Amino acid sequence: MLQTRAISTFCITRNRIWSNVAVSTKFFLLYAILLKSGIQLNAIASVTAFQSYGAVFPPLNPAIVPILDPKNATTLTLCELWENDSIPVTPGIEMALQRIRPHFALKNIQFKVLRHLIPAGCGDSSLLAVAPALVKMHLNESKGGCNLVIGPSCTETMANVRGLLMDWNITTVTSGASGIKYEDKLRTKVLTRFGYTQEDVSRVLVNVLGKYNWINTAMLYDNDSYARDFQTTFQQVLLTNNMTMSRQIEFTQIPNNLMTSKDTQWIDSILLKASERSRVFIIAAMPHVVYQILVAADRLGMTNQDYVYLTTNLIETKSHGFSDLTYFDDKARSDPMARRILDSLLVIRMKSPADDSSGRKEFEDFSNNIKTISRERYNYTYPSNEDVTHLVLGIWDAVMFYGVAVNASLYTGENILDGVNIASKIWGHSFMGIAIECTISEAGDRNFPYYLLDYNEAELAFRPALFFNNEKLKLEDVNSIHWPGDGTGPPPNMPHCGYTGNAPACQTGTIPLYGIILLAVFAVAVVAGIFGAIYRIKMGRINDDSWKIKSAEIIPRASRLPKGESSLRSLQKDTDGRTLQSMPSTKDSRLSTMSYVPTAYYRENIVAVKDLGSQVTHISTQMLFELRTLYQMQNDHITRFYGICQELETPCILMEHCAKGSLTDLIENESINLDWAFKFSLLNDISDGLIYIHNSPLKSHGRISSNNCLVDGRFILKISDLGLTSMRASTVALQKSVQSHYPEINNTLRQLLWRAPELLRVPMPPNGTPKGDIYSIGIIIQQLMQRRGPYERADSELGHSEIDVAEMIARVRDCLIPPFRPRVPFDAGPPELYSIMLRCWSEMPADRFETDKLRAQLRLIPGNKSGNLMDNLLQRMEKYARDLEELVNERTSAFMDEKKRSEELLYQMLPRPVANKLKQGLYVEPETFETVTIYFSDIVGFTTLSAVSTPMEVVDLLNDLYTLFDGVIEAYDVYKVETIGDAYVVVSGLPQRNEQRHAFEIAKMSLQVIAAIKAFKIRHKPNEQLAIRIGMHSGPCAAGVVGLKMPRYCIFGDSVNIASRLESTSEAMKIHVSIAAKTILQDSKDFALEYRGEIDLKGRGAMKTYWLHQSSDRYSSLTPSKTVLPMPTLGSAPLADVLVM
Repeated sequence: MLQTRAISTFCITRNRIWSNVAVSTKFFLLYAILLKSGIQLNAIASVTAFQSYGAVFPPLNPAIVPILDPKNATTLTLCELWENDSIPVTPGIEMALQRIRPHFALKNIQFKVLRHLIPAGCGDSSLLAVAPALVKMHLNESKGGCNLVIGPSCTETMANVRGLLMDWNITTVTSGASGIKYEDKLRTKVLTRFGYTQEDVSRVLVNVLGKYNWINTAMLYDNDSYARDFQTTFQQVLLTNNMTMSRQIEFTQIPNNLMTSKDTQWIDSILLKASERSRVFIIAAMPHVVYQILVAADRLGMTNQDYVYLTTNLIETKSHGFSDLTYFDDKARSDPMARRILDSLLVIRMKSPADDSSGRKEFEDFSNNIKTISRERYNYTYPSNEDVTHLVLGIWDAVMFYGVAVNASLYTGENILDGVNIASKIWGHSFMGIAIECTISEAGDRNFPYYLLDYNEAELAFRPALFFNNEKLKLEDVNSIHWPGDGTGPPPNMPHCGYTGNAPACQTGTIPLYGIILLAVFAVAVVAGIFGAIYRIKMGRINDDSWKIKSAEIIPRASRLPKGESSLRSLQKDTDGRTLQSMPSTKDSRLSTMSYVPTAYYRENIVAVKDLGSQVTHISTQMLFELRTLYQMQNDHITRFYGICQELETPCILMEHCAKGSLTDLIENESINLDWAFKFSLLNDISDGLIYIHNSPLKSHGRISSNNCLVDGRFILKISDLGLTSMRASTVALQKSVQSHYPEINNTLRQLLWRAPELLRVPMPPNGTPKGDIYSIGIIIQQLMQRRGPYERADSELGHSEIDVAEMIARVRDCLIPPFRPRVPFDAGPPELYSIMLRCWSEMPADRFETDKLRAQLRLIPGNKSGNLMDNLLQRMEKYARDLEELVNERTSAFMDEKKRSEELLYQMLPRPVANKLKQGLYVEPETFETVTIYFSDIVGFTTLSAVSTPMEVVDLLNDLYTLFDGVIEAYDVYKVETIGDAYVVVSGLPQRNEQRHAFEIAKMSLQVIAAIKAFKIRHKPNEQLAIRIGMHSGPCAAGVVGLKMPRYCIFGDSVNIASRLESTSEAMKIHVSIAAKTILQDSKDFALEYRGEIDLKGRGAMKTYWLHQSSDRYSSLTPSKTVLPMPTLGSAPLADVLVM
């Protein structure tokens, strides 16, 4: 057992700790709970917690892992669907399946691959062939249907079948389809793209243009599908980001036969025309087309320091490679002119795994395997200068990640045949692929990093100049750019003399004729402008049409209208044709607003839509003046008027939408607690809004009621229904209805319950009077005090609900003694507010408050705090926060204590520097140490002792012994590697190097252990003396963190073997030392070294060894290197608390 334990190489894997602490915490917490419960887990494939494919699917020998039950095994079918087979991607699928098949065999799952090629490439015929091919594979060739569709790569073909894939709910992966729009991709929840996307490339290009302030740009794009897609996507990205340059970029398509024609006039004319408005050219075309354009530009003198050309090296050529710049490189090697003109070219391309030296070896090994499989099995030989493509690498990543997602679904018990479920395990996660990290966005697209390459004429090669971080959306400088010609910086957006050289700053001599004409025209225009300005000032108030709204600017939204009434063109109207945001109803004979108001989006604002009905057939001069006045009125306590849309079938008004409804709604909603702080806040808002109205051109409102006092989402009250008197129905009919007591218009009469008596006796002015508004405020105060409608019954003795509404209005109008008013008990509210209410509805208008005096009186009421309701709520929240502060501090202190205890437990499992790195989410690189000292010890006769002891007695023995050892090593600069059975392994000199002190630390520790073991008593055999043997050796080793589950800091190397052999050949209560350790210790007077002789070590042959003793006259100097502290008490800290820190 001991020899088996002392193998020379310990298990090493790559280990990464994710920065996503929240996700990793959940995973490790679950793991710790299961581990503590005694449950063994096999390679949990958690998509959010694994670090690399190797951690989830380490290489296994498929021959030794058979299917558990082939007859009942689940078969997952992988269906390849490609437009051509010029470069086979199946080798990448094979390599991925070789890795994951053995692990799924243990779960009784097999994989089958079907392949179908569409020979038409990305042409129109492939669009017709792709859907039948997919149907044939899914329904005929595969017995259970496709579980994973790999491909197609063309945008058009993928667009043709993505609907079928969604309908069948099949997980789909591809390295192509880069031109599918973001919105369409987001709706295809089964599709994950592992290649680049046109949006990403366009975003890089936009950032480059923005970095150098290149606004005026010309784009030349080829007629192939990629270039067309890129042009469309680039333009859409500009418009989406509302960039100024979107209006300054000129797009020109290159004719099909342009590059094959010997006539160069076409390309010359395109370049010359584009140069009249730009010096920055974007070329979306194949490399040979880009080069021909550059040659033509050089012939025209357009490759100097004033010009720059950008292209994307992502065109889907035969190689699909990461760095397919061979065309340019070949030209530069053979032609000096090519080197000069390429100096004007900047190239955007993806980052390749081979770009970093750390991942180059891994990528080369992967590429060699792919090339071997392609040559031997698929009859395809890669050219010597051609890399394995991102298409193949992306598919390898896709299949591996598909396996991880399936494994995760198996573990959580979810359906592995559910395409959306599998895709959800992939979207929004990152992983370590072949030498490069692969991040999948929340929309299911891979976020590639990109480089902007600059041609270095001295090196005859393109090199990175800028790096684009796709996650941070930020450009980072890598190297300085060598600008063309003698340029010391980027070309300006516009040359000093303009694009055509006719800028005034560059002109000399006399004024030309056209200049004189322009000056004359300008003089005439100035004179005409003066007279026109006078006229416009007079007519501006009337003709200003800023209130006009186009129907295209109104976006309908799902309103809360009852079923069948949500159309923007069919809005509710009341009986007389008026449509107000707050309209009366007859709910239990109480005043209530219409709860469902049609709404829409207008310039990103939610607005209320009010139907004007058939009232407005023509906008008169008076209406124009009212519209302009209302449009200009803006205050926090009146609803904003956005304008009128006349383009709809029925004209409508757009007003600010108040989400909480009207004051009537608030009063009658018994679920809302209307305390006096709330009520005072509403009254303050009404008085503030009324002061603004009375000081505006309107001078008064005229129709204030609780129905048109609206409350927004922040509980701020706003007064609505201002102005527009010429658009409202005549009030004459209302006056007559009072006298005739028409019951059929009773609901309309309710609006008059807030009207002042003097305005009931005569025709009311269009906007009423200020004193009439104060009367209306008195009625609203009554409503707030009683939480009822005006004149509603409070009890059996008070109120007038039994009186007809028309009769109530008649009594108010007829000036009775005493005046007819709502009956309100004196104790319904504060006495000061009761007095204000009585004065507001005084019979004589002169006795009522002025508006500013009303606000001042409201402020003087005890308990009425200044500010709105939200301010008062914030003050209450601040008090609540102060009350909670002590409790939070107490809980925080308890949490920090528990965290400290958990960290102490973690530090006992791993070295402190290593544990700190893991806590920070950093990767702990394996290290090689030139020299350390390794200690091995075990119990002499442990096998015999175990045979005569019970298992619990053995456990108690080892626990007591190791507790003793742990207490000893605390005093020395050593690290306990592990214990296996009775073996105890310690090392000094890592992870922090300590020069040559490691040998002295181990030697002193060993002598201290020998001394301590002499006093050790075995619990169940107190009369027997325990003996140990020790071996120590100094030499090189490597160390690193090993494993995902219960990670350990392990050492490996030949020095481990030697130390183990020295321990196994040692004698009881002796310390066996190698000659390497003896060489370090021999000059110290603290130790005595006795030559033992040559000992035959297994696997090493004869080796001179020594016994280590303490010096008889120097023992007092063997003091510990560290102050001995008591061991920390772990208490009941759970393992999960340590693992997640």
